[in-house]
Amino acid sequence: MLYSVDYNLCWRYSSKMNTHIKASALRIQIKRQQVITVDLKFPIFTLSVMDSFIPEKAQTYLNESSIDFKDIIQRIEDSNYIPQSVMDFHHEEKHFSIWIE
Repeated sequence: MLYSVDYNLCWRYSSKMNTHIKASALRIQIKRQQVITVDLKFPIFTLSVMDSFIPEKAQTYLNESSIDFKDIIQRIEDSNYIPQSVMDFHHEEKHFSIWIE
């Protein structure tokens, strides 16, 4: 027996109930040559100081790239902390991934 689901109906119902899951953790992962060298997990309230976890050279790169931490935090607050990517970028030989889950 096949079942069909009306995803539009499900979305309307869930959005009325406001049942999305809020992120509870900030994750930071750094890879060098496809190998994870840093894998950190912090409580979500540390999001407001996440720029302090990024090395100074990478911060300079982000500032030159017009990345604004205040705008990023505002976007996340406006989304009511729905799990999402915060930023993902390459700098020199490192790949930085930052997200909330």
